[in-house]
Amino acid sequence: MTNETLNVWIFVVRVLTFLAVTIGLFLTFKQLRANARQKAAEFVTTAQESLFANERSLQMYYLIEYGDFTYTQDFHKSPFEKPLDELLYQLENLARIYRSNHLNIADLGHFAYRYLVVYQDSEVQKYFATLDDWYEKRGLTVRPFSAFRDVGQIIERKYYMKIYDEDRVRKLLEKIKPQD
Repeated sequence: MTNETLNVWIFVVRVLTFLAVTIGLFLTFKQLRANARQKAAEFVTTAQESLFANERSLQMYYLIEYGDFTYTQDFHKSPFEKPLDELLYQLENLARIYRSNHLNIADLGHFAYRYLVVYQDSEVQKYFATLDDWYEKRGLTVRPFSAFRDVGQIIERKYYMKIYDEDRVRKLLEKIKPQD
């Protein structure tokens, strides 16, 4: 075997080795990605089940959803304070997991309705305003349930159709306006 032939074989072996490693890395990456999506899907399913497994949180959620929750100063130390905090902490944890990039916006879509029911509730927002005041009086620069509120804005932008947007209403009316 000549030196030139040996160099060709060495080159061919190197190319085949490189291709095998590249294909192996690609398949490993693909499998890791599939495993990550599987874990995210399992988490979403478990989170949906556990989010409302707590009876007190579930009752609080329904009070909010049906518009029966009213925030007043009498709320504090009432039987409703702990269930609301539990519900908010569960949603806060979900938001933190999203912010740590373990869930994506599509994963949050499974929670969008329930999340926005709580996030957009004006009485819950009044509660946040009171908590914000308390935090500020203590000299804290963070807001309570900040991840929940930040991710609420993201979910709202992605999944909430603001029908009161004048341009959108005008466009919708133009589509349904009878032709002359």
